[in-house]
Formats: sequence, structure tokens, C-alpha cells
Amino acid sequence: MMREREAHLVAMRERSGRWLRHHLRMASLAPLSPQDGLVGSIVAWLRHHLRVASLAPPSPQQFFRCRHRELEGVVVEQQSQSQMLIRMDGCFCRWEGCVLEFMEKGKVGKVTRFKPRVGNVKTGQTTGRSGKPNLPPSPPKLPIIGNLHQLGTLPHRSLQALSKKYGPVMFLYFGSAPTLVVSSADMTRQIMKTHDIIFSNRPKNTVNKMLLYGCTDLAFSPYGFTQSLKSTFRELDAFLDQVVEEHMTVKSDDEHPDKKDFVDIFLQLQKNGKLDFELTRDNLKGILLDMFIGGSDTTSTTLEWTMAELVKNPSIMKRAQEEVRRVVGKKSKIDVDDINQMDYLKCILKESLRLHPPVPLSVPRESSASVKIGGYDIPQKTRVFVNIWAIQRDPAVWDRPEEFLPERFKDNLVDLKDQNFEFMAFGGGRKGCPGLTFGVASAEYVIANLLCWFDWRFPTIDAHGEDKDLDMTEENGLTVFKKIPLHVVPILHSY
Repeated sequence: MMREREAHLVAMRERSGRWLRHHLRMASLAPLSPQDGLVGSIVAWLRHHLRVASLAPPSPQQFFRCRHRELEGVVVEQQSQSQMLIRMDGCFCRWEGCVLEFMEKGKVGKVTRFKPRVGNVKTGQTTGRSGKPNLPPSPPKLPIIGNLHQLGTLPHRSLQALSKKYGPVMFLYFGSAPTLVVSSADMTRQIMKTHDIIFSNRPKNTVNKMLLYGCTDLAFSPYGFTQSLKSTFRELDAFLDQVVEEHMTVKSDDEHPDKKDFVDIFLQLQKNGKLDFELTRDNLKGILLDMFIGGSDTTSTTLEWTMAELVKNPSIMKRAQEEVRRVVGKKSKIDVDDINQMDYLKCILKESLRLHPPVPLSVPRESSASVKIGGYDIPQKTRVFVNIWAIQRDPAVWDRPEEFLPERFKDNLVDLKDQNFEFMAFGGGRKGCPGLTFGVASAEYVIANLLCWFDWRFPTIDAHGEDKDLDMTEENGLTVFKKIPLHVVPILHSY
């Protein structure tokens, strides 16, 4: 009985080895001998696959069924004279000039024949001699996960490193989703300014639809783990409903309009009919959620990075404190007019946001149509990430980009809504962060108060008054924050 079982296993290994060798020979690899074995065949197949560039995802068109004997699969769509989609139980194959994109068992892959065809009539994209669109450079990808393994724990840094090798525009796959990663201000300008309408949509997923009222908020609205998500949504929804109800039942203070918050203002505009669109309760709750997310967590992260840079650079902190205290004088409270006179403080905040943008990769966009960017074909439904962190540390744009130098903004007209897209800590274009004004005003006010009423020092200072132990390592989360929380010693300032 044991001999029969061993013989059966040997036969299975031999059949598997023959199957792999058959497909690997079709992949134009060097012939494999029977001595290579199953393990050698798998290693060779993986080595080959990592060298093969990815293909653009097919767009759904009219299907039909027929048989293709060479592929032993079912052709589900004839895209052109040189391309077809086929469903088969196979792996990535290459033979006689044909390419079959790797797909899971039973899924649909794309076949490109060796006969070239210039121009794809159905997609409107220009193709090269191989019949494929002229996609941006791509790092090698893996089956199923695509390029996810190359992101690392700090994706903005990993993608910056890849851009140094593959260029400022890269085409990757995050899982099965085609994704464009942009790491230069020039290419960002084409996306957010030249072709801003095409890239104004956000990709929708279960999380966004569940938490953002069907994407009816500002950030994820289109242009023109389910149980835990439902539980989280119910709690958020109840809280936001309570906020809206309280503002609707409490009589508005018309005699003191400066005491109204933005919920009061929205409700008043809705009541007076001054909006040229319908503002539903779900819209209002979605906007509230945007403001909380965009203007609270990002603000706390910015405050921590700013104070860390100031403690690390005591001369800069001293100059900022002198400005703040001179403007405030002997008053017991700082007001908005005071903040507007603190030019150096504003430079410090800008420089902190340049070096430490709270969200280093922009919230993803999605192309609503095929378009050319930098001479490359970008297919419809491609997700787009802008590496804000890489752009704001680009040595071609910024002098001494790794140093904390607030003075660079003193005579620089660049602001947080920079139309050159060289400084865009809160995103840019039509889909810029809706909490920008709220977040910046909150950060300026808190920093001004911290610098005015207290002196600060790091617990361990060397003989020269400089910190040598402050760890500036990043940690990735909803925002990119300090891995080791900042601990500083406040000393009440005496006038």
C-alpha cells in the first residue's frame, strides 16, 4: 500500500513538472531538463515573471465566445487584430511573440499577438509596435499583489526611492488596481491643472461609502470588515445627528454673528435659500466629518512636528518667541489680528509642513477618461497618488531641501494653495483639503500661545545647548506622525 502511494506521488510530481516545463518553454525560457525538478521549475518561472513588465488592464467591451486551441482557453473578447481577452487555467506565458498576462485560475487575461497594430480604435489610446499603450515606466510586479510588496512601512519614502530609478511618473498595480504615482511638480500640474476635470473623481470603496454617507461629502463626492464598519458608522452618525439637531433647536444668535460656527452658517444658508444646490442632512454630516478628519488629526500631527523642529533648533525658537511676545505685548490673550502680524511664525509653520506634510501621499484620485500625461498613455479608471513628501523635498525645486529653514519663505510668495504645485501640504486643485483654513488657523493659534507664555527645552541638552537625542523617526497611520512621542519641558515665561 505504501509503495503504491509513493508511486502515485512520484507520478504526480512528474506530471506537475512536465506541465510547468511546458509552460516555461512557451515563455521563451531556456529548456529545462527533467533533472531540474518541480522546485527548480517554480524558481525559474518566478525569476522570469519578475522580469516581465505589466500590461494595462482591459476595459469592458462587447463579449463573445470562441475557442483558441493553442491557449486551451476561452476567448471572451476580441479587442483588435492584435489583442484579445481569454479565460484559462494557466500562468504567465510567452511564445511565438504572444503574451498572456498572469491571472488567477478562471480569471480573464489579455493576449497580445506578435502582429503589431498602431492605434487602438476602441480605447482611443496610441499604441506602439507591440500593440500596447505607451504606459509610464513600471517596477516589476508580483502575481495577485502587484507592487504592494514594494511599499514598505513608509510608502512615501519607498515610492520616492523607486521614482529615482523609474522617473517622476510610474505605473504600478496595488493589488489589481492600476495606479499612477507622481513625484514631480511638473507632472502634478498636468494632473491637477491641465487635466483637472478628468482627475477630479475619487476611487470609491467600501470604507468611503460606509463612513462618508455614500461619498456625498466634499472630499469623495464625484465631480458633476463590514460589521465593524457598520458599528463605527452608527456611532459617528448618531454623534453628527446630535450636533446638527442641537444647532437646529438652539436659536441662532443673530446679534453676535461672530459667535456662529460653520454648522450655524450652513444651516442659515440652507434656511434662507441662498444655495444654488440642495444641501441634505447627509451632505452636511459628510462635510462635518471632512472638517473633523481634515482639520483635527492633521493639526495635532503638525503641532508635534513643529515643536520638535523648534526644540531641535533653539535659535529659530528664540527668534519666533521674540516676534510673538513683541506683537502680543502686555495683553493677556492672543487674537486673530495678532496672528496676522506674526510673519516669522507663519514661515515656521510653512517650513514644518514642507518637511513633514501630515498626509505625505495625496488622497487618491481616479481618471474618468483616457488621457496623456508627460507623453504617456493613462488608461481610464487609473488611480493617481501624488507623492507630496517627495515633491516638497525635491532638490530641483528647493535649496537645501532636508534642512529646517523657515527663512526660505520670508520673501517667497508660495502659499498653501500654490498653483505651481511645488508646495501642497494640504493637496491641491479642485480636491484640495476642505479643512485647510481650519487646520492652519488652529495650528497658528496654538503655536503662538505655546511660544508666548512658555519657554521650552528638551530633557537632555548638551553643553552647547543643542539636542543630540531627539528621534525624528516617522510612523505611518492615518497621518505620518513621530514614532517616539515628543516630550519637552515647559518653563513659565516671566515678563
